[in-house]
Amino acid sequence: AAKLADGDLTGATSVLEQCDDVLEISLALPNLHCNLLDLSRFGLKNEDVRNALTKIKYESAMGPVTFDDHNQAVLPMVLLEVADGKPLIKGAITTKIEYPAAAK
Repeated sequence: AAKLADGDLTGATSVLEQCDDVLEISLALPNLHCNLLDLSRFGLKNEDVRNALTKIKYESAMGPVTFDDHNQAVLPMVLLEVADGKPLIKGAITTKIEYPAAAK
């Protein structure tokens, strides 16, 4: 499997170039799963947990995993193609969320 550099969309570009019926590839995930929880009942401070997340970095089977400044995981993702009923790994990209500017 080809490993693409962060932000390298060569695999997606290849699909767009090779498949006339594919006009666009995009991924949009709304961040609607945020549930605030007071961790003080567990002897923890929410701010300490947020700060600890920013320091996490580990190598998973897919590649490096970190957390961004919004406490969202930055993960490797695989671009998979199914041809003749068989999965083919076309490449990998790392997720990067582009957050909208804060409202003033």
